Amino acid sequence: MNTIINYIEKSGGVLFLLLLFLLSFSACDEGKRFEINSDDATPPNPPVFTHFEPLSGGAKIFYKIPADEDLLSVDAQYTNEKGKTFHFSASYFMDHVEVFGFAEEKDYTVQLFSVDRAGNRSEALDISVKPSSSLIQNVFETVEVIASFNSIVIQWQDALKQTINIYVDYTVGENTLTKVFTSNLESEKRVIGDLPGDHPTNVKIRVGDRYENMTASKDFGEVIPLLDFEIPKTNWALPNDKDSVAGVPQVYGNKAVVIDGIIDFADNWNYLNTYPYGRTGKQEDGNCPWNFIVRLDDYYELSRITTWQRHSDPDPVGASSKGAYYKSTSPSVSRYNMYYLDEETNQWIFISYHEIPVPVGKSDMDIITMGKNGDAADMYPAPGFTKATRWFRFEALGSFGDRSQAYCLSELTLFGRKATK
Repeated sequence: MNTIINYIEKSGGVLFLLLLFLLSFSACDEGKRFEINSDDATPPNPPVFTHFEPLSGGAKIFYKIPADEDLLSVDAQYTNEKGKTFHFSASYFMDHVEVFGFAEEKDYTVQLFSVDRAGNRSEALDISVKPSSSLIQNVFETVEVIASFNSIVIQWQDALKQTINIYVDYTVGENTLTKVFTSNLESEKRVIGDLPGDHPTNVKIRVGDRYENMTASKDFGEVIPLLDFEIPKTNWALPNDKDSVAGVPQVYGNKAVVIDGIIDFADNWNYLNTYPYGRTGKQEDGNCPWNFIVRLDDYYELSRITTWQRHSDPDPVGASSKGAYYKSTSPSVSRYNMYYLDEETNQWIFISYHEIPVPVGKSDMDIITMGKNGDAADMYPAPGFTKATRWFRFEALGSFGDRSQAYCLSELTLFGRKATK
């Protein structure tokens, strides 16, 4: 006790105690805001509307906050033409509330009111607002349909990153099916697969939002998916360690496991490990970049690739664990270049760079499924085939996260079509 008194005296005595009193009073006063008074039947004062800013498919409504000590929020609501009411809310320390769901560029009436801790609502103000444009129409105008391998790709842009639904009605033969894709990403791409290659698929698309708005349907006509197949690995050949092909050395390591059709999973360790074959930092000693070179059994035009990561992490893991899949500390290759050999010039021709995306918002079981299915990529951004070749080169550049070192690859599969030469 003497220590506290001495400290107060050294700290200015009365001023110090006064400061403690003011802070305590302020905290108690603010705490009253969060006390629910069941006997309170007095509605709060309404907010004072000042102006609004138009948004795509919505509006940002600004106001002056009413002086009520138990104010909880300022809310807005509107009723659409179907008679359904949508509600939006902003906490008491905000000076605006955002309202969305307007399908057209026209005037809408929004009700603005205050709500206190007891649930009392103020008198509602009718506010007229007008969106800058239609969100779903803006998204609709960016939709593209691209023919891919045994599939079609639907891609679109959503600048405001609002939740939208893409309805794809597609007809194969006499069967009409509908797929619905939901996203709030700024740029999105979705695939409808397992379609017959070289057969027309009629595609129509609508765009909707969570406020029951929907665009008209646009007919994209007949889209003909490209036809390719998995290239059999039975007669593939691998150059020996450090042997060069067109000036590029083959990687060190147990390379055969990359084309044996067996992936590393749980306690079944099966992956190329370049690290134990050298610690000097030289390219041929297993550090990135390193090259995995394959001679195919014949001439092919290449279209796609699928790679598989190491699952063990680093000790054996069970089938219910996501293991090392997509981890920032994973030693598996996530960034790579692809090349094919032009035998006429004996030059490696660059195909493309690819980086395996890290899944976001997925459960462990989703990640396990994705890892077991492998990570696929087209040879080119716009789906197509390479020139006919017998040689393919996979150049490892790095692993997941910020790591520049990647020394594991479990399996590699190529797709394409037999060359007519």
